[in-house]
Amino acid sequence: MTPTTTRRVAAVAGVLTAVSIAAAIVIRYGPGTFATSDNSTEPATLTADATAGSGAAFPLLDEPRPVPELRFVDGGGRALTLADFRGRMVLLNIWATWCVPCRDEMPTLDRLQAELGGPAFEVLALSIDRQGIPEVKKFYDEIVLETLQIYVDASGKSARDLGVVGIPTTLLIDQNGNELGRLVGPAEWDAPQLITFFREQFAARDSTNP
Repeated sequence: MTPTTTRRVAAVAGVLTAVSIAAAIVIRYGPGTFATSDNSTEPATLTADATAGSGAAFPLLDEPRPVPELRFVDGGGRALTLADFRGRMVLLNIWATWCVPCRDEMPTLDRLQAELGGPAFEVLALSIDRQGIPEVKKFYDEIVLETLQIYVDASGKSARDLGVVGIPTTLLIDQNGNELGRLVGPAEWDAPQLITFFREQFAARDSTNP
């Protein structure tokens, strides 16, 4: 093998190795923004496609699965668990104020809550900020979130219990506390396609839970 051929083979091998590593990262973590410290993030390259139709906008599981009992507090410091929302469909969004994609999508979650929120549906935006309620309140005031309630788990245990590896991560949870699906990465939550998708899920669950 000539020196030129050897160099070409080595270059090809290097490219294949890089591609393999990148593929392994995507398979392991999926799209999203990954926390590298308490106040920094590694930006993702993929986001939810809210224009691809309701089926593609939010991936669903083949079968619902139970969600661990999560513990957190509301904006007034009142202790809550996920069981307190039983009977409502919940869109559980795990986020933090230091996560740039999380911050960007929060107004769309606020508008989604304004559009669909009520006795049958709740957008539960659960912050994992270590600084707790004051930091989250400051952010809500800064961008004028009007309908989302404040929920905080400063310990981050909820994210660990859910197996969250990147934020934002959003779970759709049915009225019985089962996960229907999850999306890793930001989305435009008040996009018409997603509004339609959530309404379809209401109708489907109502028909199976008269």
